[in-house]
Amino acid sequence: NFVMADMTYYIALTIIQSGIVYYVTVLLQYDKEFTTYFMGGSFILSIVGFYALVNLAVKRFGKKRVMSLGFVLFACTFLLAAVLGNALIPKMVQLIIMGLLAAIPLAIFSIIPNAIIADIIYAHEQNTGKQLAGMFFAARTFMMKLGVALGSLLFPSFLLLGRSVDNDFGIRFSGFAALAFCLLGYLLFQQYEEVND
Repeated sequence: NFVMADMTYYIALTIIQSGIVYYVTVLLQYDKEFTTYFMGGSFILSIVGFYALVNLAVKRFGKKRVMSLGFVLFACTFLLAAVLGNALIPKMVQLIIMGLLAAIPLAIFSIIPNAIIADIIYAHEQNTGKQLAGMFFAARTFMMKLGVALGSLLFPSFLLLGRSVDNDFGIRFSGFAALAFCLLGYLLFQQYEEVND
């Protein structure tokens, strides 16, 4: 359940990462350099602003609850990506909100999945006496790469439905598709039984 949820996260993330240039240039009609500002700003903010908070939240609420929150916040980010440029909110404010919203789950998914794998490895070793850390990390890496590959395959297919200012359906559909994968990941992750708080 954990690696399947992790895979759906990577499908959604890859779709959004592939599409960010279209969200910025087509839906918001900004220059391409704003893509760099958005990606760089979200990444730096996730490290500087939220890594420590994620660790504190895990100590208080547990890994499963915090990671579940990450799925929900990413789903909100993907929903916002799908409707960019259509609201009464100024476009720059929409981009800033999306960047701020994305920074929190980026921090969560950078920290917690590896900690969960470590918990699973420890529990397995305690139950069986066998140390199979390499196999567990390999399985997670395989599913991660599979998620990236599927996301990379799906996004260009969505663009066939429309990728211009006059017809942006494919771009918007990609945001809703990422949202759907993220919600699927959330549901799968709820089936995961936390082995160590």
